[in-house]
Amino acid sequence: MTWWSSPSESAALNHIVDAFNASGGRLTVQIAPGALVAEQTTIRSMRDGQSPDVAQFNISRQFDQLVEDGQLRRLDSVSNRNNWANVFPAYVQSVIRRNGHFYAVPLGIHNYSAIFFSWPVFKKSGVDSPPRNIDELIADLRKARDHGFVPVAVGPQDWEVKIIFDSLLLGVAGKERFLRLYRDHDVALAASPELTRVLTYLREIRDLAELSPQASTWSDATRQVVSNHAAVQFMGDWAEGEFIAKGLSAGKDFGCLTGIGTGPVQAAMIGGDVWVFPKTDEPIKIKAQNLLAEVATDPGVQIDFSREKGSIPARLDVDTDRLNVCQQRFAALVRHDDVVPNADMFLSPDESHAIRAVLMRFWRRQLDVAGTQKALQNVL
Repeated sequence: MTWWSSPSESAALNHIVDAFNASGGRLTVQIAPGALVAEQTTIRSMRDGQSPDVAQFNISRQFDQLVEDGQLRRLDSVSNRNNWANVFPAYVQSVIRRNGHFYAVPLGIHNYSAIFFSWPVFKKSGVDSPPRNIDELIADLRKARDHGFVPVAVGPQDWEVKIIFDSLLLGVAGKERFLRLYRDHDVALAASPELTRVLTYLREIRDLAELSPQASTWSDATRQVVSNHAAVQFMGDWAEGEFIAKGLSAGKDFGCLTGIGTGPVQAAMIGGDVWVFPKTDEPIKIKAQNLLAEVATDPGVQIDFSREKGSIPARLDVDTDRLNVCQQRFAALVRHDDVVPNADMFLSPDESHAIRAVLMRFWRRQLDVAGTQKALQNVL
């Protein structure tokens, strides 16, 4: 069960499927319309005793609940045989390992705070170098607007707006305050001048995004940048896969920022996709699950997967020279542990939904900055 359906996602997934089939396995892929539907369908199936043999999840507190409920297989035999404790960085282990046991297969690491821009749009708008901070970015977006381009491409989903907010929170307010808001549920921070500043920047981005044609999905918005109709998209680096799928080159046809703030980027907001294996007593299924875990974490497969997907490999012992310049910049931040977890690592599904709903009301002008801060205090 997966939600990967865009051209780049399908191409990346096929690398794993082909490698698994070549190793003697057989994988049938069922695609759900979005991550939330896929995860809810899997959880329902587990409760009904009809779970799939393998399921995709975003790392979040929902994953922890499945572990606590005893729904997932431990993968210790595979992890010991393949030295997972030494080849996966600390962040990856922190999200797939519980109480000394591995419960998930990491497919790649994504930068949720990434920003992508069209070099042709920038150059036609008189922008010759990447923006170094949020103020320069906003100035560049205004130039793109004045030259007839869509400044910011955004899809219609609330999680897309939250990605922009979280990127600004990390870049403008900093790593410590990001963690205080989400990890510590710091109500006072939600009322602070620092958050006022973040929301003021979000308001400017919102106003520049109003000219964006309606897109039905995040990948529709990405294609506006790919086709040089829009200047910028705030989106996790899975969007980079759409540029790659069109044969575009990082640094030449499109540019990337690992994040944006008031100065040099100090950290990236990271997360990723994992596969989990619901518990089973059937030896044939256990053997197939173990084989799939080994194939999906093979160094060559991880590189091929990431080159299509726009992510970076979950392993530390791979040749990052095969990745493009955007991926290499992100990999450097991960290697130096200049990262914070995606906010959903700290939020329950209900809390995450409530924060997205507040930010969407702000995006639709139903709340002003002060009202948004008050609403976030109530959620926290």
